[in-house]
Amino acid sequence: MENIPVFIHYNGEWNQSMDYINFDVTGMVLPNECDYISLLQKLNNQLESNQRATEIEVKYKVKNGYQPLKIQDNATLFFYKELKKQDGDCTKYPLCISFAKSQRDVNFFDSTLLLTNTQIRSIHTAAVSSSKTTSEMMSFNGEADGSISDAVLCANYASNDFDGEDEEIESKFDDANIYKDKETLSTVMSFYAIKNHFQYKVKKSCRRQFFLDCWDERCDWKLRASRKIKTSMFMIRKLNNVHICPLESRTSNQRQATSAIIGECIKSKFLSLKTVYTPGDILRDMKEDYGVNINHTKAYRSKEMALEKIRARADDSFAKLSSYLYLLQIANSGSFVRLQTTEDNSFLYVFMALDASIKGWTSCMPLVAVDGTFLKSAYGGTLLSASTQDGNGKIFPLAFLVADSENNKSCEWLIQNLREAFGLREGMCIISDRHESIKNAIGKVYPEVSHGICTFHLYNNLKTNFRKKSKDFRKTFFKAVRAYTKDKFEFYMAEIDEMDARIRPYLEKVGYPKWARAHITNNRHLMMTTNVAESLNAKIRGARELPITPLLEYLRALVQEWTYTNRFSAMSTFTSVSKRAENMLHENYIDSLKMKLDSSLPVSKSTDQPSTVYEHDLIFTVDLKEKTCTCRRFQMDKLLCPHAMALLKELHQEPYRYCSEYFGKEMMLKTYEGIVYPVDNQNLPSIPTNVTEKIVLPPHGKTKSGRPKKRRIKGPCESTNQNKCSRCGVYGHNRKTCQNAPKKIDCNSLVI
Repeated sequence: MENIPVFIHYNGEWNQSMDYINFDVTGMVLPNECDYISLLQKLNNQLESNQRATEIEVKYKVKNGYQPLKIQDNATLFFYKELKKQDGDCTKYPLCISFAKSQRDVNFFDSTLLLTNTQIRSIHTAAVSSSKTTSEMMSFNGEADGSISDAVLCANYASNDFDGEDEEIESKFDDANIYKDKETLSTVMSFYAIKNHFQYKVKKSCRRQFFLDCWDERCDWKLRASRKIKTSMFMIRKLNNVHICPLESRTSNQRQATSAIIGECIKSKFLSLKTVYTPGDILRDMKEDYGVNINHTKAYRSKEMALEKIRARADDSFAKLSSYLYLLQIANSGSFVRLQTTEDNSFLYVFMALDASIKGWTSCMPLVAVDGTFLKSAYGGTLLSASTQDGNGKIFPLAFLVADSENNKSCEWLIQNLREAFGLREGMCIISDRHESIKNAIGKVYPEVSHGICTFHLYNNLKTNFRKKSKDFRKTFFKAVRAYTKDKFEFYMAEIDEMDARIRPYLEKVGYPKWARAHITNNRHLMMTTNVAESLNAKIRGARELPITPLLEYLRALVQEWTYTNRFSAMSTFTSVSKRAENMLHENYIDSLKMKLDSSLPVSKSTDQPSTVYEHDLIFTVDLKEKTCTCRRFQMDKLLCPHAMALLKELHQEPYRYCSEYFGKEMMLKTYEGIVYPVDNQNLPSIPTNVTEKIVLPPHGKTKSGRPKKRRIKGPCESTNQNKCSRCGVYGHNRKTCQNAPKKIDCNSLVI
C-alpha cells in the first residue's frame, strides 16, 4: 500500500473521559514513506497553522476506554501506519490534533503580525508574476460608538534582483518566521525586548538585511533576517536566543521603549472618542504592565504618536479633503458641498449639507438654530452648525461649516450656502445667540427671514450686565418669555421692574419680537432657545479633536445613525401624531376636564361657530374653523389647547385633524425618507485628476506651543459657586453669610 487515507479531527478538546469532542473534520492522504517531520509539515500546511508560533500534538484512540496514543517520533508513526494497514476501514483511528503555544526560542512572535502560509504563497505568486504591483486604498470611514480609521494599510510588492547567496540561505529555513516588511519585524522585536527585559542594538539595517545584536558586547544573543525573494517580506534566518549578559545590562533604562513603540502599544486605547487616557495613565500602565519607567514628556509624545496613528496628522488631512468631498458626493448624490481656499491654496471654509437633510427639511418646522463651537485639533478653528427639530422634537441636523472663527465673513458664507441648499420657506425663522456676525449675515443674505434670539443666552446677558442670579429673577424672566398673551407678559415685566428698573429699557432695545412669545411676528412654535444646536455640540464634543477629514466623516456617520434611528421610531409610531404631540395633547385633555362650556347657550354641533369655554372665572373663545383661541396657545403651538380640547370633547370630534401637519406620522416618515450612504473605502471609484491634483494646504497661522487648551474660558454668568453651608446645608454660600434656618437635628439619632 503506497498511500494511507486518514481522517483528521481538529479544533476540538479532550474531555475527562479522554474522548475528543467538538471537533472539525478533514481528510489527508499519508504517504507510506512519510516520516514524523514530514507529517507535521503536512498538517501545518493543510490546517494553515504556524509552525514556529504553535506546537502540534498528534494523538489517536485504539478503543473506547483506552488512553489515547501519542505520535511523537518515527517509531510511533510507523506503528500507526501498520495499524491502519491492518484495517480496511479508513474512518477508524482518526488523528486528533491539539495546538499549544510554542515554547521554543521564538515564542514571542505574535500571530497577529505573522503571515499564514496561504498568504505567503499568494503574495509570493503575485510578486513573481509581476515586476511591480502597487495597491493603495485610502479610508475615510468612521464609527457612530467611536471608532475612526484614517487610512487603509498600503501593500507594495516590488521585484528586485536576488543573488545566489540569498537563495542558498533561504533553502535552509521554512516559511514560518516571515513578516510583511522590515518595519513590522522591527516593531515585533521591540515589543519582545520590552517584554523580556533586555536591550539590543542594530548592527546592520538596509533594504535587504536586518541584523540585531545584544546591547552587551559580551552576550551571544543575535538575530539575522533578510528579505525574501522579490517581495518586501523579511524572513528570520538565524536566531540565538540565549543571553549571557550580566543583570545590570538588562535592568537599565529600556532603550527600545521609544515614543513610537509605546504609541503603537497604547493606540487601541484611543479607538473610542470618549476615552480619557492621560500621560499619567500611560506612566502607570507602562510601569505595571511592562516594568518600564518613562518620564512625563515621553508619555505625552507617545500619546500624540498614538493619536497620529489612529487619526492621521492634521496637516495631511487637508490634502485628502477634496478627494473625500468628491467621494461623499458620489455616495450621496444631491448633497450640497462647497470648499473655499485662499489664493495660495490654503484652507478657508468647507460647507457640507447631505442630501437626506435637504430632502427632509421641507417636512420639518421652518425653524433653524445656528450655533458654533470651537475645534481642538492642531489648527483650531470653529464648527458652525445649522439644525432644526422634527415633529417628535428630535434634533435634525441640516448643515455644517468649518471655518477659522465665527466672524462676519464665515457667518455670511454659512448663511449664503444655507440659502442655496435649502431655499426660502414661508414663516421661516433663524434662531441664534446675540452674535453680531450672525445677525448681520441674516439681514444681508436672508432679509425675508425673521431673526430670533435664544432666550437662554439673553438671560445670561442679563445676569452678566445686571448681576441678577437669583432664582426668583430666573423664574419671572422665563415666565415673561413664555407668556402667550400681552397681558400676562406685562404682568411679569412689572415684577421684573420691581427687581431692577434698568432691565426693561435693555430688553426694549433688544426688541420684544426677537425673544418674547407674546410679541413675535413669525411663529417660533415651541423653539424658544438654540438648545437643539447646543445639544448637537455636546454630542460631538469628543470629535472636535479630530482632523478635518475624519471630523466631516464623523458628522456624516452621526447624521446616518440619527436618520436610521428616527426613521425606525417613526415607523414604530402607531398613533396619528408623534409621541411628543400625543403627550402634550394628553396633558391638555386632563386640564380640559376642569373646564366647562357656556350652559346658557346650546352647543352647536357644527364647528363653524366660535364657542365660549370657562376656566374658573376666566372666559375663552375657541374658533375651531380658524384654529384659534383667545389664550393664543392654539395658534402658537399648532396643537389643541385645553379650551379647544374641552369643546371637542363635547362635540365628539376627532382632535388629531386640528393639529399641525408637522406633528403627524406621515410628515415624520417624509422627514426621514432620505438615506445617508457611507463613503465606501473598499470599492473606491476612480477619482478625476482635477480632484486629486487640487492642492489644499493647512490654514494660515502656526500651531500654539505648549499643551493645547481643551476647554473654553467660561463667562462670569457661567461660573457657579459650589460652596456648601455647614449650617443649613445649602450650596451657594458659607456659614458666615448664611441667612437660613439651621438644619433640624434628628433627636433619635443622638447617642447619650
